[in-house]
Amino acid sequence: MFKSRILAFGLLTAFVALSIAAPANSASPIDRNFGSGGKVFTNFGFTAVKVNADVQTFPLTDGKTLVFQPYGDNGLKAAKVYRMNVDGSLDTTFGKNGILLGDLGAGFNLLPGGKFVISGAVDGGVNGADVALRRYRANGSPDPGFGNGGLTRYDLGKADHVQTVTVLSDGMLLVQAVADCSNYRTCDPESPTDDYLSLINRSGKVVKKSKPLEGRFGEPVETPDGKIRALGRTGTDFFGSDVDEELISINPNLTVTSIRNFGKNELASTDLVVNPDGSMVLLRGFNPTSVTKLTPAGGDDTGFGTGGKVTCTEPPPTGYSVGDGQPPLQLDHQNRIIVRGAVCDLFRLLPNGDIDTAFGTGGSAETDAISMLGAGAKVTRDDGLILSSWDYQRSTIVLRKLGSDGLPDPSFGGPDGIEILATSAHQDVANSISTLRNGKLMVGGVSRCPGFQVSPDSKCSGLLLARYGKNGRLDSGFGQGGKVQETGPTLNINVIRTGRTGNVIAAGRGVKDAVADPREEAPPIWFMTKYLPGGKLDTSFGDGGRVFTDPSEFGSDSSEGSYISAIDFQRNGRIVATGYARDCGGAQFCLPVARYLKDGRLDKSFADDGIFRLAGGAVFGRSIVVQKDGRILVGATIDVKRLVVLRLLPNGKLDPSWGKGGIARPKIKLAARVKIRKNGNVPAHEATGMILLGNGSVLVSGAVDHAWRQGVVLKLRSDGSLDRSFGDRGVSYLGAFQPAAIVRDQCGRVDAAGRYPSGGIGESGHAGLRILSRSGRNASGRVPRLPFGKSQVSNLTSITAAGGNGIVAAGWKDRVSTGKDVALVRLRAPGCR
Repeated sequence: MFKSRILAFGLLTAFVALSIAAPANSASPIDRNFGSGGKVFTNFGFTAVKVNADVQTFPLTDGKTLVFQPYGDNGLKAAKVYRMNVDGSLDTTFGKNGILLGDLGAGFNLLPGGKFVISGAVDGGVNGADVALRRYRANGSPDPGFGNGGLTRYDLGKADHVQTVTVLSDGMLLVQAVADCSNYRTCDPESPTDDYLSLINRSGKVVKKSKPLEGRFGEPVETPDGKIRALGRTGTDFFGSDVDEELISINPNLTVTSIRNFGKNELASTDLVVNPDGSMVLLRGFNPTSVTKLTPAGGDDTGFGTGGKVTCTEPPPTGYSVGDGQPPLQLDHQNRIIVRGAVCDLFRLLPNGDIDTAFGTGGSAETDAISMLGAGAKVTRDDGLILSSWDYQRSTIVLRKLGSDGLPDPSFGGPDGIEILATSAHQDVANSISTLRNGKLMVGGVSRCPGFQVSPDSKCSGLLLARYGKNGRLDSGFGQGGKVQETGPTLNINVIRTGRTGNVIAAGRGVKDAVADPREEAPPIWFMTKYLPGGKLDTSFGDGGRVFTDPSEFGSDSSEGSYISAIDFQRNGRIVATGYARDCGGAQFCLPVARYLKDGRLDKSFADDGIFRLAGGAVFGRSIVVQKDGRILVGATIDVKRLVVLRLLPNGKLDPSWGKGGIARPKIKLAARVKIRKNGNVPAHEATGMILLGNGSVLVSGAVDHAWRQGVVLKLRSDGSLDRSFGDRGVSYLGAFQPAAIVRDQCGRVDAAGRYPSGGIGESGHAGLRILSRSGRNASGRVPRLPFGKSQVSNLTSITAAGGNGIVAAGWKDRVSTGKDVALVRLRAPGCR
């Protein structure tokens, strides 16, 4: 629930360039004969995973049911909402053919009259995410009477997200939100997480907001006399065995008062149910767990069960926890208590605490044939239950109905229920693209499930290699249907290079000895593999076509392991590689450069036993190219402060004629449009790509580390010094645009692919393209700067010249229906001048 804090750079309070408004373009250079209108989106798989089995159901008064299905990361989640008829069929009058695609996904609240609110977070710019609530009409359309076109959002000053929303009897919304520094760089990482309570009126206006609270609470509930109660902690913002757990009251001024202290590690959940008479029901203990009833004042109701509680005597099923059943407690229309805890399974109590033997078998619902892992149950208008559960056999979420007697009701979807595909979509990313001599395109990257696999043998790929024809369609002559995918998330391609004969070298990170459970795998290490033109492994390379190398001197002992980020070929067919490793020369981080023979063995004549290592601070290699004379240029980051370029002699030693002792440290200033706070740190840069020029000079693209706000392209002379005839004294500043890769077109211009970050959570931002003239001046008005638009998050990670005056860039686009898809765009470069 809580995000880890990271180092803040103290960057800008306002950033003009972030608006990324593109100038008017001339005639579009997109090659519309490629793919669909010049673009290709490919989803290589869609695998159901356990991580999103938390579907929630909301039965309506007319017998229909709303189904809320969140997906995405913990920050900017999205959701699908279904509306189903009484028989379980989709109600096509709702949303689009029965389904609403929402841009928020943290929580769902049903309102009187059928309207509903979905809460979450939206990108808020420099402060990170903002609290957001969107209200919908009963038909699934945004409610214009709430906030701005249906959306209310507000900033708490940090990275904000909703924890709970309570609908009060007067129609107002009580919102509990958290503001912290997770994944952001504009607030002090040492500052504590702040919790706030806010009141929002029916029109969506924030009418009251608390000061930062000391404590963290479950969802508040309103009593019949208008008091607000919740379970939680008043002295700390985390839950654990070393803090007291309390029943609290939220006062009209949104301050908090403790009513009762239960002691440490006492509550089984923070869910609280209020009876019509003001008494409360909660769960206490873990093994065994008991249903406890409190008086309106918070004391034990000794007339309930035995001494105020009903204890579950069933043994807990393996792998279950109380939170596996949602909601764990609720009341039906006769004030009977429905208990859905993983320990106690699903049973019903009478208002006095007696087991309701008229429900199921002896008070417990008949769910023996249903997997109850992650299951939820909601009371319907006729006191039955809509049950959502995870089905291992079908790898789907299944909705079923139980009658008021606790027995399966086949009138809803039939005896097998209704299947809903889990929407933890595949994550397909192109990390590298290369053009073959015949004009076809080779793409390497990752295709994986974002959560745990349903079972060890489910098809959840890691490695992805695909070949496209000139027209943008998958080439069926390669692999299976144009692609090669590996089962299990053990291999990851960061870079590919293609040879003259059509062979492909792919490299990245991987686990040599995979185990059945991917959560128990060893840290990944350097991985390289060779494929023949048809997509089969070249078994003469390495061990059956694969090479694993751990460049760390003492072994990779951290979960991040090590990885290859770039490779290149020497004239004799040998392969040089750079990337990242741990524990080098006694330092925690290491920049390795390794050279391999044609057959995949380390070249022992290079550096120290085949691997050059540079230690010191946070250092890693990002790009690599080999000069005609065999010297090796390595673009890198040192100490998370500077973009540097190393040059090695053919024997693997630093070249003293380059820069200072073999390392060039070009001076890069902050661009005029990038403002920082007083005493702010200069942002770190990494060298993302390099192009060799005929006179021994080199072009280098750079992006600010941690995907922040400045990109550059610079030109170095043959001795490593800046060529001041290029750009602004050797550097072309690109503002918010961050190039991930560069290539030269037929006119000698620099074509850069990358993205414009939006300042939000994680990878938020939009794919972009830029063109620079030979002198480093901006010529981006000639190309579309945002080829995929701003409707979904996207990124371009690589670019290649594709014959004639064509250029193809590759990356990914986040699409609501399928998750991240591999994305390609082909351009026709403007004519030379």
